[in-house]
Amino acid sequence: MTNVPMTTQGGAVLVVGLLVLVLMALLGAVGMRTAVSEQNMAANSTHYMEAFQAAESAIESGLVDPTALADAISTDSVANPIVRNYTFDHTANSYSISGTATISNTGIGIAEGYSIDEYAAYAFSIQSVANITDVGAKSTHTLTAVKIGPKG
Repeated sequence: MTNVPMTTQGGAVLVVGLLVLVLMALLGAVGMRTAVSEQNMAANSTHYMEAFQAAESAIESGLVDPTALADAISTDSVANPIVRNYTFDHTANSYSISGTATISNTGIGIAEGYSIDEYAAYAFSIQSVANITDVGAKSTHTLTAVKIGPKG
């Protein structure tokens, strides 16, 4: 082993080591930023799906609510639609999801297969909007349904 005097060593290893350290720190920062972005995208997708399910639940709640359909039949619900508000509690994440179902009677027709004098086909349009206000997720759905019932 030969001894090299200190005056001839330039410290190149120190500079290369620092450059490698800086590059590794930059790669770590980029990796963290990517991971946080992916986590936010997954959370947004989950919130959208929860709002979607709440909008579907609001439609279902409007369909099974006998007073809402009866009110839509008995009034001019195209000009004055029937509005029902629903709140769904999400206990796992401690936020609430609100859903609104707007029910409109879009017309009365012949109930095929039933007595023309006694039954009618009532067409409804139900539009639901679900909001998760804490996270800004929103979903809107429209469903058209026909219910057979006595004329009246």
